[in-house]
Amino acid sequence: MKKFLRFILQNISLKIFPKVKVSPNFTYKILGNDEEHTFVGYYDKNPVDQSGKYILCHRVSSDYTKMIEPKEAKIGLVCFYSG
Repeated sequence: MKKFLRFILQNISLKIFPKVKVSPNFTYKILGNDEEHTFVGYYDKNPVDQSGKYILCHRVSSDYTKMIEPKEAKIGLVCFYSG
């Protein structure tokens, strides 16, 4: 049932919301590649370190795209300045 509801919600949200919407006033960098999904954030935890230089990222294989809870993920820091 969970998988079915998630599938329905994802399909509805993809039709309503654009995939990426970034203000042209901001400089940004897309993390990751076609073989992996990279994302940041964990509940109410700030992913940026105190110095403002690093961001905590999660990376999962695109094989896990349809899974609610992937079997494994890579966790690491990415430097805002050097990538």
